[in-house]
Amino acid sequence: MGKIDKSKNEEKLKKIIAKYLGTKIEKIELSTLITNTAETRPYGKLFELYAKIEKEFDIQVPVEDMDKIKTVLNCLNYINYHQEN
Repeated sequence: MGKIDKSKNEEKLKKIIAKYLGTKIEKIELSTLITNTAETRPYGKLFELYAKIEKEFDIQVPVEDMDKIKTVLNCLNYINYHQEN
């Protein structure tokens, strides 16, 4: 795999999360919670979010990892790690 563009990954991830949380991308910070929010609490919505992340970043996120990823930063680190390895 080629070199990972981490800043590009961050922007793409923030766009995806903003859409699913129903907010503007400017309001998404690295500390923004992506689990246990009113928008993602229904497990179906969380699966939709991760399905989009998997497709966009060409990675697999097992169900057992979804509950461990709490913030945008956690998710970004997960994506970068799994794209590199």
